[in-house]
Amino acid sequence: MRVRTLALVALALSGCLSSSEHLDEARREPVELSGRVVVTGSEPNVMLVIVTDDSHYELVGEFAQDLWKLQQRQVTVRGRIVRQALGPGFPARLAVDGYTS
Repeated sequence: MRVRTLALVALALSGCLSSSEHLDEARREPVELSGRVVVTGSEPNVMLVIVTDDSHYELVGEFAQDLWKLQQRQVTVRGRIVRQALGPGFPARLAVDGYTS
């Protein structure tokens, strides 16, 4: 009985994971955001974010490294949202493909 219960739980979880991956894949359309680049958090948990009029996004990826020198400046970034916001302190994550300052 216990083995069957574990098997059912595993099957249910695998279905949830595959459907959430499908949703994440659908949200990876290119986006363009304009806002101010700031650093949030405290060591060792700092992150570079762009603050827009209605939200903020963690900036990740190779091009995001270039944006550290543009802190407190207005920029426009292009990229794909690779993770939705998980709650306070965990903003949506944007993989940066390019930017203009």
